[in-house]
Amino acid sequence: MLGGGKSERRITLAEVASLAQVSSTTASLVLNNREAGIPAVTKDRVTAAAAELGYRANASARALRRRRTESIALITDAIATTPYAGEIILGAQEYAWSHEHLLYIVDSNGSAEVELAAVEAMLDRQIEGLLFAAMHTRRIALPAPASAVPTVLINCFLDPDEATAVEVLPNDRAGEDTATSLLINAGHTRIALINGDTGTYAWIERRRGFLDALHRHGLQPDETLIREGNWLPDGAYQLTMQLFAEPDPPTALVCANDRSAYGAYDALRSLGLRIPKDVSVVGYDDQEISRFARPALTTMALPHYELGRRGCELLFSGQRMSPTRELIDCPSRIRDSVAPPSITASAASTRNT
Repeated sequence: MLGGGKSERRITLAEVASLAQVSSTTASLVLNNREAGIPAVTKDRVTAAAAELGYRANASARALRRRRTESIALITDAIATTPYAGEIILGAQEYAWSHEHLLYIVDSNGSAEVELAAVEAMLDRQIEGLLFAAMHTRRIALPAPASAVPTVLINCFLDPDEATAVEVLPNDRAGEDTATSLLINAGHTRIALINGDTGTYAWIERRRGFLDALHRHGLQPDETLIREGNWLPDGAYQLTMQLFAEPDPPTALVCANDRSAYGAYDALRSLGLRIPKDVSVVGYDDQEISRFARPALTTMALPHYELGRRGCELLFSGQRMSPTRELIDCPSRIRDSVAPPSITASAASTRNT
């Protein structure tokens, strides 16, 4: 009994059988859908008796009989407390529920000790598979006991030398290629990239995508237009001010996340430049506030729901798959922050000297 409340007595199978005037064996066969050969009138009496008494089958006992618990577990670092990344949980949960499975959720808050304890606790509950999910795309160390059941990683990955699980990641490289191409297709040729922390997975992949787009459209990359920030508005603000203090500033900015784009917005406004009339801006992540920015921010959406759903789908495939990496596309959210360049870069420079 939890919290001192009154506990309701569980109705037993014997009570159902007594009310239906059948043996406990017959009642069990009917209630577990193994009633072949039992007359319809008898089945009706059993189900009616169960409904009248409010009988609930013992899930643990059923699991022991079937040798299946009809449950899986998702272990996260911090996404359970992050609204937009919580879509990972929703995607996994809806897929699991559609396959009549429960999803246990444990938030480790980034603690390796909690992750290990969670895996062991879930294995004690005889789960059929594990999902590991991360708030930010990053390398993780998988607790050794996880190898006991099928495991899929969502938005995280293992060291290549230790890869033992399927990994489902956002396709950041292709997404940044698309973001940059939106600006190129609008007529921009002098485009700056404000990236995040050096060396992170997203930093590497989004930088590659930016360069892919320039090369594919025949534009020569200018290293002076690639700036490394901190993923935050303050860093992007300073970098934008630096870019537009140069004699030949860009006409468009690709910001590697939406928070950086907000900092760029503030800097451009302080310089008297209009978005998108004077400078176009594209973000990444599709945080909820992006649609309420003025102008509304064109950005790339991280496919959190799809990551969770696909990870769960792979777990339910029933195969012990060899370690692979599957990339999920990041769709574009076209809004109001991109327009053809209406002034030259040199004119923008003149306005701010």
